[in-house]
Amino acid sequence: MGPGARETHISTILFTADRAFKLLKPVDSGFVDHRTVEARLQAADREVELNRRFAPDVYLGTADVIENGVLVDRMIVMRRLPADRSLTSIIARGELTEDHLRSTARTVAAVHANLPPIHERDGPGSRAVQRENWEDSFAQLVDYIGPVLDEGDDWRIVDLTRRSLDGRAELFDQRVSGGHIRDGHGDLLADDIFCLDDGPRILDCLAFRDDLRIGDGLSDIGFLAMDLHRLAGPGPATTLLRYYREFSGEIHPSSLAHHYVAYRAHVRCKVSCLRWRQGAQEFGAVARMYHRMTLDQLERARPR
Repeated sequence: MGPGARETHISTILFTADRAFKLLKPVDSGFVDHRTVEARLQAADREVELNRRFAPDVYLGTADVIENGVLVDRMIVMRRLPADRSLTSIIARGELTEDHLRSTARTVAAVHANLPPIHERDGPGSRAVQRENWEDSFAQLVDYIGPVLDEGDDWRIVDLTRRSLDGRAELFDQRVSGGHIRDGHGDLLADDIFCLDDGPRILDCLAFRDDLRIGDGLSDIGFLAMDLHRLAGPGPATTLLRYYREFSGEIHPSSLAHHYVAYRAHVRCKVSCLRWRQGAQEFGAVARMYHRMTLDQLERARPR
């Protein structure tokens, strides 16, 4: 594939034959503010540092952008990976196998195992922070209820989430004390996982806010399970979680996995709404799909 470009809600990526150069947009999206040069410089350095935990041979460093002798921006420089080896492309061709799921789950579990556990009782990963994250997401979606999202579904999502959190105090405490909270990836998507001959490369972790990246390892892999459910159906998503449980050696109720998948779907709903507001009207349908997925997973996560 020749040179080109790709755009997300907070970045633009420019491609050459063997490199990818990522520029952060000078925008305030509500949850990240990159409007100043200094903010973008710091964010670029931090993104390279954090992503090297998952793919050290892909994140090569940074390159400064100079205009008339003045530093105006900083690009993240990456080795370009073959697009046809991304999990998304593999799924689109109908070539997804258990080997892909097994190797990805093993890679994620290995990174998690090498990260120190975080035992803060009221820190990231705790029930209190989970509740705060959900409530923040609810507030950020208020303007889209009606124009994009169904009001009845939203009311049900809010109600089920609050009841789910109310019924799981002991479980969330056990996850913290048991050492399951890690500074992980935070944004595991099939687009950013490349299955190479010598193993997967995982790119583009959530670098702009530590509190959104730190959490239960099950929530981290749950993000990818959510994306696999969207792209390939519930079977591969369930298989991925089964392999992660095997490689991580941890035990959890299935309802907790559903809860985390629901939260990750709600996050993607929020991102899709932002893209819709920026003028990409097709993301309205994508946001509704994620909203319905959130509701379905919360129904499955209800405390019995």
